[in-house]
Amino acid sequence: MLGEELQRGSGNGYITKPYIGVSVTDVSRETQNYGLPKGAAVRSITEDGPAADAGLEENDIITAINGEEISGSKALVDAVRGSSVGDELAFTVYRKGDILEWKVIVGEDVQPARADEKSEEENQGNGQMTLPWGNRFR
Repeated sequence: MLGEELQRGSGNGYITKPYIGVSVTDVSRETQNYGLPKGAAVRSITEDGPAADAGLEENDIITAINGEEISGSKALVDAVRGSSVGDELAFTVYRKGDILEWKVIVGEDVQPARADEKSEEENQGNGQMTLPWGNRFR
């Protein structure tokens, strides 16, 4: 995965990666016991992002991508990471008892390739490492 991210770097001080503009979480087993399907529950949407443009809304549950059922948020993240900018992903979505189909065009997220110097200094000594695109690992 790290190699993929670095390969998408432009050499101009930034990297790009595919994105759809959603924050998701897994649908809990407890919630599924009340009749909701398993999948990736949309917690927030980036305004004017690909998912918003396609019509997805907060609290939608993405249950399948390109016809294949997903069990949670990791499957959605993996599908987006494995796609290319401009790809079309077909989502099956549960919304308030209805099953809907949405097509989302994968967008491009551009981020600086160099982490902020100050944040690096702040992280020294606390056991964290900040990668150029902002992910932190212990």
